[in-house]
Amino acid sequence: MSKPEIEWSTRRQSEPTDSGFPSVRDPASLFGALASARRLALLWTLADADGQVSLTTASRRIPERERELDSNCEAVPAATEVRTTLRHGHVPKLRAVGLVTFDESTETLRLSIDEERLRHLLDGAVDTRIDT
Repeated sequence: MSKPEIEWSTRRQSEPTDSGFPSVRDPASLFGALASARRLALLWTLADADGQVSLTTASRRIPERERELDSNCEAVPAATEVRTTLRHGHVPKLRAVGLVTFDESTETLRLSIDEERLRHLLDGAVDTRIDT
């Protein structure tokens, strides 16, 4: 499975486009990246931390955020479980669509888009979720 192509024109990957969002040739990939309570919780955590947080800190904060996002969430996962799923699944998916960057050496996550636009995007994602 190939990663979606992302256009950043002449900007570095850590910078947003003029609209504040990455230009994704495959919008379904962007929406797919937002289709997980854990990824949404990670993005909210980054927004609340001024756009930068360590993987360890995110792993501790996300369980409570998930409970806020998913009313059906019964068990609170351990931080080690959250860290593993972030590191090997969720962070790569968010990186692939250009929403975050990850510094391997410091294990630091950073938003790749403007925080205000991210909050607008997340508010829309949460407001339109259908509880099943």
